[in-house]
Amino acid sequence: ILKTAGYSDTKFDNALDVGAGEGRISETVLAHISNVTYATETSSKYADILRRKGIPCLERDLCEKNLELDEEWGNFDLVALFNVLDRTSDPGVLLEKSLEKLKPDGTVLISTPLPFRPVYYEGVGLIPKDSNGGLAEEARKKFPTTPTGLDSELWEESARWFMFEVMPRFGLEVQAFSKIPYIVSGDLTKEFTFHENLIFASKINVNA
Repeated sequence: ILKTAGYSDTKFDNALDVGAGEGRISETVLAHISNVTYATETSSKYADILRRKGIPCLERDLCEKNLELDEEWGNFDLVALFNVLDRTSDPGVLLEKSLEKLKPDGTVLISTPLPFRPVYYEGVGLIPKDSNGGLAEEARKKFPTTPTGLDSELWEESARWFMFEVMPRFGLEVQAFSKIPYIVSGDLTKEFTFHENLIFASKINVNA
């Protein structure tokens, strides 16, 4: 993706992995393209794992009001959001907060399952997936779920909508994209769940 977008093999100075989980993306992807990686994570368990792996981690939800990241971290050449926009109560706020930590000429890497219909956990309970994706009305105004009719059989149309209708609302211009498989653990009825993910590199459009 990055080579298609015109990047050389030179590493980024630093990267921020938003919602890093156990750090698999930090270890397998970001470690190869950045000199140092930082992370945010809401789970205490995963935050501890990240720190044990030597990855500086802020154990907070970026959607929190008035939350400020550690100023010692500075801003980042690369901000990565892998499979987190569909797992938050307010993807718009999460993306906006993440972009605040991006350097003026920085790059954003985003990967998310399509169609975009988020669900998220509140405490130990899963907010049900409904026609509104489980999102509050205010959250849906800026970051809507995939429109009715753009279903899994129309992945390409859903990707076009996500990249060229939703992302410009946040000032982002897509440079390169691809379609990749995403397999996650299932539930009581199935061992695994298969998704088709959109992954793309983008920059802030200074002319927007």
